[in-house]
Amino acid sequence: MQDKIISLIGLQLYTKIIVIDSENLWQKGNCDSAEALIDWKIKHISDEMELRQYYECEVRGNADQRFLIVIGDDKLYVPSDIKRQFEIKKITLNTIFPVLNVEAVRSLPGVDYSRILRYISYLNLERMSREATLKFCTKTIYEDPKYALELMQKAEELAKQATTHRDWNEVAQLYGQAAHYQHSVRELDGFAELRMSIEEAFYQWIMGKYNSLSGSVDKQRPVLLSKTADYIRKDAAKVALIVMDGMSFENFYAIKEYFIREPFSFEISSSFSFLPTVTSVARQCIFSGQLPRDNTKPFSLDNEEKQWRSYWKMAGLKEQDIGFYKSEDPDYNPHMKAVGIVVNICDDLMHAELQGLTGLNQGLINWLNTGNLKRLLSKLLDDRFSIYMTSDHGNTSAIAQGRFIKPGLLAEPASRRAVIYQSFDDAPELKKFSTIKCNSSYLPDGYDAYLFDVDACYGDKDKEYITHGGMTLEEVIVPFVRIGEYDG
Repeated sequence: MQDKIISLIGLQLYTKIIVIDSENLWQKGNCDSAEALIDWKIKHISDEMELRQYYECEVRGNADQRFLIVIGDDKLYVPSDIKRQFEIKKITLNTIFPVLNVEAVRSLPGVDYSRILRYISYLNLERMSREATLKFCTKTIYEDPKYALELMQKAEELAKQATTHRDWNEVAQLYGQAAHYQHSVRELDGFAELRMSIEEAFYQWIMGKYNSLSGSVDKQRPVLLSKTADYIRKDAAKVALIVMDGMSFENFYAIKEYFIREPFSFEISSSFSFLPTVTSVARQCIFSGQLPRDNTKPFSLDNEEKQWRSYWKMAGLKEQDIGFYKSEDPDYNPHMKAVGIVVNICDDLMHAELQGLTGLNQGLINWLNTGNLKRLLSKLLDDRFSIYMTSDHGNTSAIAQGRFIKPGLLAEPASRRAVIYQSFDDAPELKKFSTIKCNSSYLPDGYDAYLFDVDACYGDKDKEYITHGGMTLEEVIVPFVRIGEYDG
């Protein structure tokens, strides 16, 4: 949606623009971060006095600077002398979606604006009635195989061009949407080939760039999971962090689609997990705010509550301000300021699943039907928490190449795509499997991790497992989402 809004306001034609945005579309499109606005000075104005002061002190007499003012109230008076200096642009759902019935769109709090826009761009549509719009937004955009395949093709195109960590954010989201279609509606022609092309590009990038991520900074998201606590602390004063253990982007889009009629908004981004993508390594980094090599027990979850509390005490909170729960129905105090919540449903489902990723998707929908997540989100919002959701790692389907007799001193039995040793002398069996040594600078000295190739794992030979531990896109890049109240 960001690109659509930027194209509507005419950046190439003007140097001073006022955007009237009474429907909060500028924020929903995250337009402040648009690359096209890098040379523009952006100011959000909420009242007439502020507008006058800003104009007199900043704009007037500064002809060389490009100014963009965003006004959220369409009734705010803009004086004539300011109007003469600025081009006035109004953005509404009608301007964004001219072929749709916007009242129908407003009745769907969880509808994906970006997905609608991308879908519309492929078609030549006539204006729709309310009923047609509802069908279009809740069924058509999720059930068209041609569109789903185009998402996958776009993901491959971007993957081949990716140079920075930011480039993989969109790839992961496009892939997640296409994969959700693949495993919930019907199989896409060419999906497997496109996926392998994406995985090859991601592998090459990981091998060259992964170890430099700890030095990367991004104002829009925590690049590595260890930066999660820092990010949410700076972004909000009262936070709830829900860690959906094992949730991939594919799983997240199943959740988001399920909530299309619910009053929640989703600001979607991503983070990189740690290699190997196992719970004991990655999840505690979320709660400790540290790299695996800096955690006292890097392959254990024994201290994660202590780590979470220690982080927030260092940030200035008191003991009673901090909560940590492993429950879908946590009994927290609404006056707390930092609540960490672990929900194991995705991880539990994947390790018990016998019907592949399709079965995992259906199991997730069955769980959503219990209403547990909806109740949790609603309660947190009612208690005025800023809600963030992420995951420690994703998941993928793999075929076992055989069993280990001694499967690594520190292997997690459930994560079958990685084994960890204190020395290779302990791992003679690895010669029987297709693995690669993980050269991650984030692991502590003295430990070696070996990761299985795409679609391979250990276990009963030729059996399919839904598992994790490796370096595929689905396992490494996880959702980072801010969840809020839908504001129309």
